[in-house]
Amino acid sequence: MWGKMFKEYVDEKIEKIEQEMEKWIHKEFSGYAGQHPKTDQLLEMLKETNRGGKRIRGLLVLLGYELVSGESSDLILSASVAYELFQTGILIHDDVIDQSDLRRGKETIHKRLSGDHLAISNAICLGDFAIFSSYKALSSLEIREELLVPAIRHFSQTLEHTAFGELLDVNLPQEEKVSEQDILNICYYKTAWYTVIGPLTLGCLLAGASENTLSAINEFGKNIGIAFQLKDDILGLYSEKKTLGKSVISDISEKKMTLLYAYTREHAEANLLSQFEKIYGKPKISQEEYEKIKEVCSTSGALSYTEGVMEAYLNKALQNIDQITNESKFKTLLTEFSYYLVKREK
Repeated sequence: MWGKMFKEYVDEKIEKIEQEMEKWIHKEFSGYAGQHPKTDQLLEMLKETNRGGKRIRGLLVLLGYELVSGESSDLILSASVAYELFQTGILIHDDVIDQSDLRRGKETIHKRLSGDHLAISNAICLGDFAIFSSYKALSSLEIREELLVPAIRHFSQTLEHTAFGELLDVNLPQEEKVSEQDILNICYYKTAWYTVIGPLTLGCLLAGASENTLSAINEFGKNIGIAFQLKDDILGLYSEKKTLGKSVISDISEKKMTLLYAYTREHAEANLLSQFEKIYGKPKISQEEYEKIKEVCSTSGALSYTEGVMEAYLNKALQNIDQITNESKFKTLLTEFSYYLVKREK
């Protein structure tokens, strides 16, 4: 649920982002039209996949710019487009890695293409196309070089951190024991950077932010980004498929390393833990098995513990806001955004 001021900000900016996005995609993609019927079809799929979503990251790019410059962010709309294209690309790759069937309530690209090796290859190529196009969109900004170069360098670092977080996420399920810190590292590198630190800092850099502001944004983004991922993990297990827009059993079948999982392994009663470990990580999960996993996570205290950690990170983030800005408007926007991330239902 949006706060009033943040909702007004979203309503004001999102249409501009969408218009700029459609303009960019039409200009860039049309250059490849008519080369071959198959590539035409695939690029149409990419266009469709790029539609939808909340555009939160693109909005944060604009918010970061305005927070520092105090001016309209229309001049850097291409940076928002760049960030949203980057997100589309990595979500396509993530869906391949996770073997996900749904994204934003629609079939994932590799699933629509039948899921075989060719489908996966095409999905990877389309994800690459979106990411490479994002760099082109960002570098097309008509802005002073001394501002653009650090912004591109930062954008590259965000992609690098996100890829590192994905490496952790892919490999930790293979380990015998995973610590709480391991899981928080995934939250930081894979989620906090690309969801909050990355877009906010990008906008701030394009406006010429000070080192103090950038440092405060990093701390705020780390804390609220971790809280966001913990909420995501809770929703991924306890939400409804029709509300979430994607599978609610995928985290279980992928043996996703979450705080819910780690705490349950440490604190569940022996007989319940035995049932839990027989199910968690199975490729095919029945409804009964899904309900059992939820039950064990709840009775072990994992759900309440994760919620408590999430609230602690939220509170840290709220305390960071005073170091970012003195302006009441931006304090309110950042506060309402923070509450949205941890109070949302999907």
